[in-house]
Amino acid sequence: MTEQLREGMGQAKQAHGDGAGVPTSSLAQQRGVVSKLGRDELEDRFLRLYEENLLLKKHGRNQEDKIKRMATKLLRLVNDKKKTEQEGGVKKRDVELEEMMEDLQGKVRDLEYQNNLLKDKLMSAKHQLATQQGKKPTAYSRVPPRIDTGTV
Repeated sequence: MTEQLREGMGQAKQAHGDGAGVPTSSLAQQRGVVSKLGRDELEDRFLRLYEENLLLKKHGRNQEDKIKRMATKLLRLVNDKKKTEQEGGVKKRDVELEEMMEDLQGKVRDLEYQNNLLKDKLMSAKHQLATQQGKKPTAYSRVPPRIDTGTV
């Protein structure tokens, strides 16, 4: 089934670029393949692709941060070299200490981002658990009501 779905989408993309102008026959074929798949399998594929997307975004952000840091280091080294040539080498900065500070700040940013992701996952897991149980979790679920309303 997976190969059929990929082939159908691949044919549509080849025929019409990004799939914006997909003919109705190809669209009907894709819907037919998707309708044959079970909800659990579709959800599993969606979640797998969603997680892969998040990982790729994270990797892209890390690469962008790395590029920024390297560019900043290069500019600092060029400026330091110019200053030392002009001044005759009187003043020297501790480049290793600055690099260590940048690395630690990057680690803090990464940890904060991971913390936010974990919080989001926890919230979604709580929401899924609440929807699976069929009732809303309340803060005072263990405390009985003072007035008998007749509902359980």
